[in-house]
Amino acid sequence: MDKILTFIKQKPLLAIAIVLPTLAILYGGYLSLKSSDEAQRKQHAVPVEVEEVRVGSLTRTITAVGTLRANQMVELRTEVAGIVTQVNVRGGEYVEPGTLLFTLDDRSFRAEVQSAEAQLTNARLAYERAQKLSANQLTTNKKTFAEAEAGFKIAEAKLERAESDLSKTKIRAPFEGIVGIHNLSVGSHIDSNKEILTLVDVTPMKVDFRIPAEYLPYVSTGQKVSVVVDGFGKTPFPGLIEAIDSKVDPVTHSIGARAVVPNKKNLLKPGLFARVDVVVGAKDHTLIVPTSALEKQGDQEMVYKVVEGLAIHVPVITGIQEGDNIEVVRGLNPGDHVVTVGQMKIRDNTPVRYTLNGKDYAFDEEAFKKLLEKAKDKSEGKEPPKEDAKAEEKPAEAKSDAPAAADKAVDAKTQEAAPPAADKSSEAKGDAPAPTAPGDAVPVAPAPEAVPAVEPAPAAPTTEGAAATLAPEATAPAMPATEGAATQTAPATPATAPQDAPKP
Repeated sequence: MDKILTFIKQKPLLAIAIVLPTLAILYGGYLSLKSSDEAQRKQHAVPVEVEEVRVGSLTRTITAVGTLRANQMVELRTEVAGIVTQVNVRGGEYVEPGTLLFTLDDRSFRAEVQSAEAQLTNARLAYERAQKLSANQLTTNKKTFAEAEAGFKIAEAKLERAESDLSKTKIRAPFEGIVGIHNLSVGSHIDSNKEILTLVDVTPMKVDFRIPAEYLPYVSTGQKVSVVVDGFGKTPFPGLIEAIDSKVDPVTHSIGARAVVPNKKNLLKPGLFARVDVVVGAKDHTLIVPTSALEKQGDQEMVYKVVEGLAIHVPVITGIQEGDNIEVVRGLNPGDHVVTVGQMKIRDNTPVRYTLNGKDYAFDEEAFKKLLEKAKDKSEGKEPPKEDAKAEEKPAEAKSDAPAAADKAVDAKTQEAAPPAADKSSEAKGDAPAPTAPGDAVPVAPAPEAVPAVEPAPAAPTTEGAAATLAPEATAPAMPATEGAATQTAPATPATAPQDAPKP
């Protein structure tokens, strides 16, 4: 060691030239080891995708199963039998009200109308003749007049019936709609009361569904619903509740409802299966996570919560769900990071790495240990050290030590020379006489705010009168602190008021 020190003293520049590169090499090796450790930790961390727990609003929605029905639908049947002579529509064609769809052979019905008209003419003449005879009193036979009147009315009824049968040979559309596919052709024979074709009005559509009776207070006519139909993707069709049934099914404890759905493009057809989403409440300021973050372990729902880059499997309690978002009632806090993609690659306490909001995150062992220590201290009821409080206590201690040091200096000076009794009384009053010698210096302690009762200084020999004079002064209360005096009470040490040394 002596040789090294001698070498450094003799050749300081050379020593510096040797030491500096050595330190640089050691520091570079330290940095490389540190970076390699960080790279190794990042390499072992499993890449995942993470989202942040956010606060938002969710609506409580129930989904019911329903069936689409047409606004109006009719199965057309003929009331008379006959042979088809004309077909005016094709299957799937849109028709207006009153449109002629097809025609039956009406020759026999026309003949019946002509026969009924002839009978009505004959009956009318007979009735008019009987009426004139009765008016001129040429006959008194009332029976003849009554028979003529009845025959006239019967003839009118027969003509009306024949005309009605004739009109039934022409089938017309009762309302606007779409004609269903049919097998009608000219010359085919149709029996009476046989279904011929279907006419459907699909604007708007209706959907019938059932909801649990417990949600009945939250459902009313005119309430908005969302209808999702298989085959049309996830695009919902808006609708309104048109009617609610008058009774609850005692077996299923559900009640029927009907909603109206606009169908201007005629996309929806009767008979389709539909899912009806009915909003039965809303919830604000709730914790929301994606449904992809949840995992099932028996009856318990779990999520992977990331803390300082470490994935921890925690149980949660969920609430209402809206689409791909779900409410978390218990188990998470706002701002927590939860794994949404990659749960199959990790287990509990697995280091992970991810990018969120443009920032890279990875497992930090030191930060995690500090977090554990802080949680442990909190659980044990310990408060973490407050550096600010320590910094504030140090100057206070320095201030409190100043009066004590001054008192010790006064005691030492008092022990060197004993003052007379007169000086003691002047000390009690707080008046310090000026030094007689120009070179004398007397240390003076600042007056403390409160001084406890002390014993008289033991070093100075005094007379009995002087001791009697000092006794009450020692127990007298302290004077008020002057400006700049220390705010803390001096330690309990023997102390007296400052004195001047006696004149030489």
